[in-house]
Amino acid sequence: MTSKQQPSRQSQNASSASSQSTTKSLIFSNISLNGNEEKILRNLKRDYVGVTNVIQLHLKDNDGKSIHAVRIDVKSDDLANQFLGKNNIRIDGKEYSIESLPRSFIVSKVASSEQLPKLSQDLAHNYLAIENISRFYDADEKPIDYIRIDFKSDASPTKIIKDNYLLIDGKRCPIQPYWSLIYTPSENQNGKDHATEQPQKHLTKQPQKYLTEQRVKELFREQQM
Repeated sequence: MTSKQQPSRQSQNASSASSQSTTKSLIFSNISLNGNEEKILRNLKRDYVGVTNVIQLHLKDNDGKSIHAVRIDVKSDDLANQFLGKNNIRIDGKEYSIESLPRSFIVSKVASSEQLPKLSQDLAHNYLAIENISRFYDADEKPIDYIRIDFKSDASPTKIIKDNYLLIDGKRCPIQPYWSLIYTPSENQNGKDHATEQPQKHLTKQPQKYLTEQRVKELFREQQM
């Protein structure tokens, strides 16, 4: 009897992440992990209390371009707030600051089998000015239940932040801000170390380089209400 091929650890981790609370799973884009995941996880646990897992992901734009991302799981909302409240985040030996796109969100618990055109059509009934919808994938190129939604104006994002969810096919899907990491080399690196992934050009137009601790607390408080 032939044995079935077992899914990779990354695929299993990404799958298990779908059932976890969005407020405990933090996704950061524009970062590629060059090192071993287990080693990176050990370092994160050493530097930050409550970190339980780290998984490499990527976001696929409609033009086929991939944006590297990482998902970091934290034990509780309070520890996630502490993690996000720092001015910089250290991952894989590099320092990053957090930048957010106010018109973009990451939405979880969106079935990986859902096709983007159908999602776009369904969302159009409740939300105006959707500019783009893209899907996250795991390291094995399998779609997972996270998507990113970009809006053309501030009207819908303001309502979404107030509601703390998006309605998709009549179901409330949790949201989190879209965070991008901006590489900030330390002085002792003398500019020799470079980020593996450059932020998208429109990110630099945003004046806010990272979320303040107060803003992070507000975001998570809103999601918990």
